[in-house]
Amino acid sequence: MYSILPIFIVFGGYEPINAQYLPPFNTCPAAKFIENIRHLYLKKYWEIAVLKILYEEKQIQAEKDRVTLQMEMNSTVEQLQRRNDRLYGLVDQTKVNVRDCMWYMIEDIDAKSGVYNLSVNGVNVTAYCDMETASGGWTTIFARDETKTNNFTRSWIDYKIGFGSVPENYWIGNAIMHELTKDRPSEVYFKLTDDKNITKWAKYQNFTIGPEEEQFILNVNDTSYEGTAGDALIYGKHNAWSVNGMAFSTYDMDNDRHKKYKCAADGGWWMNKCGVSPLTLTAMWWVESRRSVHVKPRDDLKKVAMMIRF
Repeated sequence: MYSILPIFIVFGGYEPINAQYLPPFNTCPAAKFIENIRHLYLKKYWEIAVLKILYEEKQIQAEKDRVTLQMEMNSTVEQLQRRNDRLYGLVDQTKVNVRDCMWYMIEDIDAKSGVYNLSVNGVNVTAYCDMETASGGWTTIFARDETKTNNFTRSWIDYKIGFGSVPENYWIGNAIMHELTKDRPSEVYFKLTDDKNITKWAKYQNFTIGPEEEQFILNVNDTSYEGTAGDALIYGKHNAWSVNGMAFSTYDMDNDRHKKYKCAADGGWWMNKCGVSPLTLTAMWWVESRRSVHVKPRDDLKKVAMMIRF
């Protein structure tokens, strides 16, 4: 990167002599003196070169830090903008008559996580509100804890109207999910804890649940995945394992695309062929691809929550 300049010394008068081309004076005191001067010069030169490199490295690191800080600031601005949009959405109650967990959080910025009474277009429902995760305001529409007694092998009607015990094990109801999302596409957040107590998450944008006449079809933005758990919903529009755009299935209402099996025989879910995010089946798991199911060891989940906010 840096070239060594010819080293000049004064010897035998005032004319400079290039030390690189001096004959070796192995025993001459003057030769040793010249060699010492040469080594000293080289040492100082390389010290300066190293300092320059270190300086440039610090400049590069400073630029990286600046870019990182800018990205964090942009992310914060986006979060604030989304929160602002939600605030404006709450103001207009003439179009959407919903009192959900975000409504409670706006009413009281210090609201704590817990069980709340919600009102969804005239229907009263109880749900757990998470006021801490990812800035809070999440309405839990499905929760399951394998350490508690639960039964998710339920009929189409049960999944439609909802069932279970808040806050550990319940399904808020597909009809309520539709009412919560039909006029205001929401974020959906999956909080997943495995049998080693490791918690990961997955989040998607523009989450909606269709009406019953469309079999409570699930839709999310197909490029919106964020998280640490891996994408177990999308996979691309035409993937046989994607549940994006899939209808809901139960043991008595088979809407999946599998020709041989009823994918929802043990629990209702949005099924394709059959899917790799069956959080209501006898064993819960969430894997990033079909390959993961067959090749990689799978840690079964012991606690899950599916939450939304607009």
